[in-house]
Amino acid sequence: MRLVFVNGGSRFKKSEDGRWFTDPNFTKEVWQRYMDLCDEFVIILRQERRIYSIAEAESRFNPVLVNNKIKLVPVEDITHPKCNIINIFKRKKITKTIRHEVAHADKIIIRSASFYTNICQKACIDYNKPYIFEVTGFIVEVMSHHSLMGRLLANYFEHMTKRMAANAECAIYVTDEALQKRYPCKKMLGCSDVVLNESNENILKKRLVHIDNKIRDLQAGIGVVKLGTAAFLDVKWKGQENVIRAIAELKKKGITNIQYEMIGIGQGLRLIKLSKKLGIENQVKVLGPKPHNEVFSWLDSIDIYIQPSYQEGLCRAIVEAISRACPVIASDTGGNYELINKDYIFPCGDYIKLSSLILTMKENYMEEAKRNFQRAAYYKKSRLDSIRSKFMKEFMK
Repeated sequence: MRLVFVNGGSRFKKSEDGRWFTDPNFTKEVWQRYMDLCDEFVIILRQERRIYSIAEAESRFNPVLVNNKIKLVPVEDITHPKCNIINIFKRKKITKTIRHEVAHADKIIIRSASFYTNICQKACIDYNKPYIFEVTGFIVEVMSHHSLMGRLLANYFEHMTKRMAANAECAIYVTDEALQKRYPCKKMLGCSDVVLNESNENILKKRLVHIDNKIRDLQAGIGVVKLGTAAFLDVKWKGQENVIRAIAELKKKGITNIQYEMIGIGQGLRLIKLSKKLGIENQVKVLGPKPHNEVFSWLDSIDIYIQPSYQEGLCRAIVEAISRACPVIASDTGGNYELINKDYIFPCGDYIKLSSLILTMKENYMEEAKRNFQRAAYYKKSRLDSIRSKFMKEFMK
């Protein structure tokens, strides 16, 4: 059985020693899910032109396991440089490569709508190849916070996503209901793609001790409330600037015992500049990327996790936060409402409301920690792996 995977959002990266890497969201566990289903697994991604140093590649990205079962098919990046968009020869070459792989495949996995997956989906129709569609986010919302071209093409890609879902043999969504309502398919499964460590009660116990100590320090006037966000640092749609503005609003009220830490890929120069402009640079820290195994210890160190995005499907960072019994505040986008207490959902971009929720949360740390930890059990790895595997094996028959 030959299985082809196509995604237009992520890129292959190459290191100086010739090894291949992908974005952090594609872990060994994710690739293994697919490899367990087939005899040959083909991955088609666009390739980043830059060659990374070994140290940078190993610290920022995930290596791709290469063996005789996996075939990597890097294709030209149609958007970098931008002149590639109008290069007919490169577009034809990409189309020929993708159609060739689809023609020789038994089954295809299409992840999200893009120039590349659109070619793939049309080839599936032409060659009568069954495909499963993985739906990870709301197209109009995410593209509306990209470039001018992204905003102009948002409705086109929204229609493309609906078409891909409607014509798929089946579809997997990262939400339980939010994405399904927008992009329906005849056969659907809601299953997050998060990878969580198996939880245990000690996590909750440690969090409650942490909260108890924090409350005691705050009452004594020596405590600092540490907020945190894990997201790409150099894209506007992740919304970290709204947390910074909320902290500035609280400072106007004389509340300065708040710190904000941001982790994620990027430099965050825009966010640092904003914090200086608002006079709160001493309260804001950009920590940069962290290996996935260090993210959980960082989550244990913060008091409130905030996800201020303008667009999400089902935010994996929130799932990881609640798995550590961390109180969470999030914007009202995507499937965020499926994860946390609706009392701690704020309208996208409303930093005034966010500032009030930060204050309110101080009174409800314990309750939110317990509630979130209980909710996280729904996303434990063993449960998700079981239902996903059953669904995928049915597709592969």
